[in-house]
Parts: sequence; structure tokens; C-alpha cells
Amino acid sequence: MNPKNALITLSGLADSIACEPTQSAIEARDGILAAAKTVITIADADQLQVAGDVLREVDAFINRVEAGRKTVKEPVITVGRLIDDTAKTLTLELGDEKKRLRDIIGKFQAEQERLRAQAERAAREQEEKIRRETEAALAKAQENARSEKAFEKKAAVIEQNAIEDIVNVRAAAAAVAVPKLAGFQTREEIDVKIIDITELWMHSPECVELSPRLAIIKAKAKAGVELAGVEITRRKVAVIGGSR
Repeated sequence: MNPKNALITLSGLADSIACEPTQSAIEARDGILAAAKTVITIADADQLQVAGDVLREVDAFINRVEAGRKTVKEPVITVGRLIDDTAKTLTLELGDEKKRLRDIIGKFQAEQERLRAQAERAAREQEEKIRRETEAALAKAQENARSEKAFEKKAAVIEQNAIEDIVNVRAAAAAVAVPKLAGFQTREEIDVKIIDITELWMHSPECVELSPRLAIIKAKAKAGVELAGVEITRRKVAVIGGSR
């Protein structure tokens, strides 16, 4: 019953539990079932009486089984609640700590992602600035150059400086990396608070689930109330103990 190295154990029960009907219950069930299957149609008062007697036997047997089920199951339900309460008590504070740790790790990583994105955006802007300044410097160098050879020499220096500046900018952006936590990954979770469910349903009906309240619908139908969007079918069934 108790797994090896289990943190919660259960005592007072056998290693294996079987639940099965008694032989007398099976025989009684088979006898009532056979009697029920003999009732095919009802053509007169005598056959009606036979059908009613069989229905009483069927109903009584089902009720006895249901009562027995509840009696036998109640201790099991109690044990189940005990197990659940024990596990809940054992992990209650740890559950709170799990949520808190997940939150602070998530907040840290979200901030690091923000800083990385900010650094990449700043790097792109800086690169664009370097390119504009390089183009301006090349234009000025060409304007002031005394010869084509002199311009080419000056241009080579300007372009090399620009390349080095861009490399440095990209290296600085790459240095802003989000630390990785081995065995973990980050995912986005959404918290939702419904402010006005009627307004939500009016604008986004697919987000709201409508469930019919069948007990109220049946009560209104029984009272003769006409209900839009509902199809009512009335049928007669035998109810044991009723006068009609």
C-alpha cells in the first residue's frame, strides 16, 4: 500500500483491497433481471400488475445496492480526505514559497530581457548614427581632398574607424545577456479578473459559457410557462409510491 521512499504513509489497511458483490447478491440480481426480461408488453390489468411488481423488485434491489455502496464507500472517502489533508498540510507553506520563488525569478528574467532589448535598440540607433557620420565624413573628405589617391587613403581610415566602432557597439549589446537557469525555462502566464461579465458577453460572447439551469426550466415547464428556445416533451413514467 505504501510505495518505497514515500513521504506520506497509510497504516491500518491491507496491501490489497478487493470489492465484489456477495454470491447471494449476484443470485438475487440475476433472478430479478430474468423476471424483468419476461415483461415485454402490457395488454391487460393482470400484465400491468405483473410489470408493477417486477418494477418494485428492481427498484428495491437498486436502492439496497445504492445504500450498501454508500455504507461501504464512506470509510474509503474518509481515508481519502485524510490523505488529501495530510498532503495539503505537509506542502502548504512550500506551495506559497514555490509561487513566490517563481515570481521573483520571473521578474528578474523579465527585467533582464527588458535591459537586453533596450541595449539592442540602443545599438541599432548607435550603428545608424555611425553610418550617418561616416557618410558625412566621407563626403567632407572627398570635398577637401587634393587628389583621388589622397581621398582613398582618408576614406580607408574613416571606414576602418566606422567598422571598429560598429563592432564595439555590437559587442557591448551582446554583453547584456539574460542569465540562464539550468533546467528552467521562462513562459508567460496570464492573470484575468472579470470586471463586467455582461459587457464581456456582449462584445465577446465566445469568452462566456452559458449553461441552462435544467431544474428551473423543468419547474417552469411543469407550471405551464412558455419558454423561448426550449422544446418541451412530456411523457408518463411509473413512479413507485405515487398515487398516479
